[in-house]
Amino acid sequence: MKINTRFAILMAAMSLAFASCVTGIENTTPPPPPESLVAPTADAIRASLVTAAPYCMEPGFGWSCITMDECTSPPDTTPVTDAIYEMTGLPDWLSFDPDTRELCLATGFATVPVYTAAIEVTYTCYSASDSTVTASVGLNINDCDGGGDIDAHEDANSAVPELWDNVGYISLTVHNVDEYLVPGVIGDRRRIRTNITDPAGMDVLVAADDTGDIDGDSIPNLTDPNVFVATSDATLTGSTLANAAQVDSIASGDLNNDGIPDLIVGRDDGLISTYLNNGAGVFALAFNNNYLIVSTVSDMAVADTEGSGRLGVVAAMPDSSQFILTGGDGLGLLTLNQVITIPAVNPSFIVAADFNGDNAVDVGVVTQADNTLRIYMNNGFGVVAAGNTYATCNTPTEMATADMDADGNMDMAVTCSPASVVRAFFGDGNGNFNAAPDYPAVDEMWGITVADFNNDGNLDFAMGSTTAGAELVVILCNGDRTCHAVKTFDVNSIRTVVAADMNGDGFPDIVGTGGPGLRVFINDGTGLGYAETTYDLGGPNGLKITAADFTGDNMIDLALTNSNGPGLQNINIFLQ
Repeated sequence: MKINTRFAILMAAMSLAFASCVTGIENTTPPPPPESLVAPTADAIRASLVTAAPYCMEPGFGWSCITMDECTSPPDTTPVTDAIYEMTGLPDWLSFDPDTRELCLATGFATVPVYTAAIEVTYTCYSASDSTVTASVGLNINDCDGGGDIDAHEDANSAVPELWDNVGYISLTVHNVDEYLVPGVIGDRRRIRTNITDPAGMDVLVAADDTGDIDGDSIPNLTDPNVFVATSDATLTGSTLANAAQVDSIASGDLNNDGIPDLIVGRDDGLISTYLNNGAGVFALAFNNNYLIVSTVSDMAVADTEGSGRLGVVAAMPDSSQFILTGGDGLGLLTLNQVITIPAVNPSFIVAADFNGDNAVDVGVVTQADNTLRIYMNNGFGVVAAGNTYATCNTPTEMATADMDADGNMDMAVTCSPASVVRAFFGDGNGNFNAAPDYPAVDEMWGITVADFNNDGNLDFAMGSTTAGAELVVILCNGDRTCHAVKTFDVNSIRTVVAADMNGDGFPDIVGTGGPGLRVFINDGTGLGYAETTYDLGGPNGLKITAADFTGDNMIDLALTNSNGPGLQNINIFLQ
């Protein structure tokens, strides 16, 4: 009897243990997959963007990582623990980590690069246990206020309570005021300088009874869609800087990393002179860089050729059928990296840009003797190798580079004389180019520059010409590799042109040389109307121009070389 009792007790204990084990197993069984998922809204994502990065995706600004919101499963808002995330449509300078849900600048990017198009992304989540259960949301990740205008055309700087029109500031904010400001607080405005990319994309907050007209266009502030003011009258004061030899090309850039643009001058004896700026527009010779090449330095572009954070140059030397790449030591010394010889074809014009998206500066060279555009790809350390070649129009006279169709890839445009066309080459992002149909213009075209002259968000062309009655040519384009308007101006001979916002009103103006001297053409914002001011150079015609703020007053200054007559060795400096 005792044995039976003990046996019963033992069996009972074993039953309890087994039940406990079974219960434990049941408690670790995965929950069933959710029947549906709900993605965060576009507004919620934008709110996260603004919280993490108040400047949004403003080119040149740093950008903090954001952690994307989790997906939820109805009927409650509890995040789904087994969801898998992905984000598609990102450019190469943004990266998404599906494990942490962090959206960050990609490796190698310290700041937001320049961009011109909306970045349309799709944020998707799906159940790890049932991939058919999914949810997604699409939005323009670089339109953080949802107003329809990309962040590159807007700014969200710190608020100020008043409108300033006497020192170059105007209080602006983005389209969707409630995204950044307390609703109904009219006085809380955003303060930015007016020389912005797209003033039409900005809204001005004004009081309900405001009848002022700050920009003098006869439209009251309250109803004016394009409120802007000029920050200067673009008046220039000239001086000269002497060099020991004839100067033929000029460029500007911060050679010693002090935040102040310096000057680089190409001479007719093959030397390249560097002048450091003291911050007041006063330049002192740093080095006459001698590469033992006897040739006119006909054209230059300033770039970080080595990826070192220090500027060097690429320079065309047609007399010796060569071009060179240099690095920089951060003090004004340009260290020679490579000499490239292209026998008997006269490399005359040169540009530097990243043609294949690897963050290394590549080179485009136009050779006049055979009417050819030649591409050279950089290995990332300041050494280039020959790539493809493309036929230009006959006798090319100048070239420019920009993303002309807003696809994120750098393109090029070439003018020719006596041909009456502009030939554009559109990049595919891999270092290859497709020539578009030529854009008709006028005969005897020379210089070319690219900017959005009519404020429609698309890049246009401006060219100089020696054709009587049509010496300044503006071609307005549509952003899709087509153009819709050609406007010519009877302004006397012009050979070189650059685009720069000389009066700070947000519209690119045109600066040209040739004929009677230096000419400044102030754009009325339509791209089709310009007011001209001429500056006498004392005999010589201007040849090459560079535009930069040499004095730190947020106004554009100019430096240029001469092409004939007395003063060939002078560099002309014009300060506002």
